[in-house]
Amino acid sequence: MTRKKNDITHITGKNRVHLMKPVTTVDSRGRIKTKLVPARPSPKKRVSTASASAKVRRRTYESDHSDEEEDTIIPQPPLSGDQDAEIPRTKDSNEYMADWLPKMNIYLDYLVAREAVPDPLSCSYCATGISESWWRCTECLGSPVYCGDCCRLLHFSHPLHRVEELKKGYFSPSWLWRSGVYVNLCAERHCTPTGRPDSSGLLDDEKLNDGDDDIQTDWNVNDDFSFGAKPPKRHVYGMKVLVVVHTNGVHHVPFHTCECLDAPDPEFQLLKMGFYPASSKDVRTVFTFSMLDEYVLETLECFTSTHHYYSKLRRLTNYSFPDTVPDRARELRRVGRQWLRLNDLARHGFSHTQKTPEKGSMALFCAACPQPGINLPDDWEEDTEKWKYTRSFVADGNFTCIHRKQRERDSPEVHLKHGEGYMVSPVEYGKHLATAQETNETPTCHEHRAIADKSKVRKGLDVTGIGAVACMRHGAFAPGSVVDFQKGERQINIDYALSEAIKLSNTDNIKRVIFAYDINCQYSKRALDRLRDGEFLELREDIVFVFGIGLFHVHGHQESCLARYSLSFIEGAGNSAGEILESLWAVVNELARSTSTMTLAHRLEILDALFGDINWKKMLGIVPYICKAWKISAAGIVSN
Repeated sequence: MTRKKNDITHITGKNRVHLMKPVTTVDSRGRIKTKLVPARPSPKKRVSTASASAKVRRRTYESDHSDEEEDTIIPQPPLSGDQDAEIPRTKDSNEYMADWLPKMNIYLDYLVAREAVPDPLSCSYCATGISESWWRCTECLGSPVYCGDCCRLLHFSHPLHRVEELKKGYFSPSWLWRSGVYVNLCAERHCTPTGRPDSSGLLDDEKLNDGDDDIQTDWNVNDDFSFGAKPPKRHVYGMKVLVVVHTNGVHHVPFHTCECLDAPDPEFQLLKMGFYPASSKDVRTVFTFSMLDEYVLETLECFTSTHHYYSKLRRLTNYSFPDTVPDRARELRRVGRQWLRLNDLARHGFSHTQKTPEKGSMALFCAACPQPGINLPDDWEEDTEKWKYTRSFVADGNFTCIHRKQRERDSPEVHLKHGEGYMVSPVEYGKHLATAQETNETPTCHEHRAIADKSKVRKGLDVTGIGAVACMRHGAFAPGSVVDFQKGERQINIDYALSEAIKLSNTDNIKRVIFAYDINCQYSKRALDRLRDGEFLELREDIVFVFGIGLFHVHGHQESCLARYSLSFIEGAGNSAGEILESLWAVVNELARSTSTMTLAHRLEILDALFGDINWKKMLGIVPYICKAWKISAAGIVSN
């Protein structure tokens, strides 16, 4: 067998050398794994029909709709008389790429052919071959060509499609307002604009600008570079032109305001039609609901900042000259906060009630942890196996999620959330910090000194990190338990987080709590006294605490800490390492760069949304996770 470039010589024993090659696979959690397997030649093509029938590939998962086949296949056994049949294997990405490479020029021909003007030229809708203007919509299926009338009529329901206009023998980028498309805010269509365009499209400039005497000065009008994106004035056919920010770019669209007797104010007319106004009076900019949903998802899933997201929209609008597109990033930040708040209220049932959200009432928690009145039977307290109803929490600090000091502002900062989610209420938390006293005791373990090194004051920051409490076994953030650090990871910070976590996570009548923390050998000494004596802290007298240390950190402590705090020796801790927050911090840190320069109020809301999104994903995957963990535990019992 000839050695290939990617083969690796791997010594497996004395005087035994095998050719190995690296194979990369992706498991069900999306983790990439690389392992060495014996290199073997590609299977030869066989003419035998029996051999062909033996090579049947099956997908491991029925629900996987990927075009590329799975690495794992289940071959059928070869038929008798064909025992030398080759072992079937699937194609990898390189082989798929090699199959495509000879067709590259053919693909390119089809892509370029789409840009050509059809010959003969006719409307895809009415089939006419005569029109004063010709348009091609790049977002309608198949990029059809329309005559001027059909383009205008068909796009009244799609006013934000991107179009091109036939000029000088080729299709040049253009905009639907130039074809006569506008948005009518009258739901019943009882009133229509008096100066609407006729069947021939745009009228003369005098009618085009009817009703507008003030030349627009705040728009950078440059038709040479923006392809006529902006009308010369703020009114077209007597209708006000608004800047519309959509998922495919920034548009300028005429809007006809409803003038019926029972018509609401213009800002509410816009909301009914799916446009979110950037201001309440003299609206000039609106955002589509679909764009705001995408913006939130980009923030939580892709960790995109507002600046970069809007920069993408500007390039989608005009790839070569994005500076000609109006900058509405500041308005997007403000509207994005409002959109998050409104969706939060609706999602948690506050849209049809006058109740004010309470602390922790807008936060999801773990679906698997025992919660009386939610996921436990009515007679659970009569069960003799009390260990099953132990609640377990883990606390940890994050020194990457910082916040840089901002310049002083003239107006006070407006907070939209006050502890209803995962971040604590800034006002009540501030009162606790003002009255609580940090206990300075001589550290008895070198692990505590390592934490103390991270807890030093850092210049230029008003938040040096965050601390959180989550359920130890499943990693769901506890409601109202994420706190900011001011001078590093102090005990008074974790005290407040733990107190709120127990109070807001449905622990009624739960008598036993396991609490894992990296420095519990030091923290646990006077923790119960602080929790019960604190002015703004609460702790039931009947709760029994069992303190533990995560299995990764406990081995960095003194030897005496292992037997005393290791979770392996604590009843009810299960097969838990107590380090699950470390993996969650990796997700939070992706967003920490953009939140570090936000206002404190905006940062609180974005982090709250991220914690809620993490808990939502935990809830969706809790059943397969528990089933998988049960199988692993069952196999461990058998092997032991």
